[in-house]
Amino acid sequence: MLTLEKAKLFLRVDTDFEDELITGLIASTVPYIETATGLDAESQATEPLIDTVQSFLVMSWYERGYSDTSVDKAIDSLLKTIKAKAALRCNGEG
Repeated sequence: MLTLEKAKLFLRVDTDFEDELITGLIASTVPYIETATGLDAESQATEPLIDTVQSFLVMSWYERGYSDTSVDKAIDSLLKTIKAKAALRCNGEG
């Protein structure tokens, strides 16, 4: 799972001024990912792709309306991949 320190590195934020905002954004990714993929928080903690998709989501939300088609596509692809991996695990194939 994404930590505040990792998120700040990804966002290139080197002050503590917005730590509360960034922490809130990180926390918001968990239910967002659960809705998109079906993975609960406990399952997300063991999925290696979660840090990456959380980083992209936080960046998108932090930049207040930042929109980049390539980032949106990356987020969508990551969420689809995580959902497919979860389905394979549920079916005993992964």
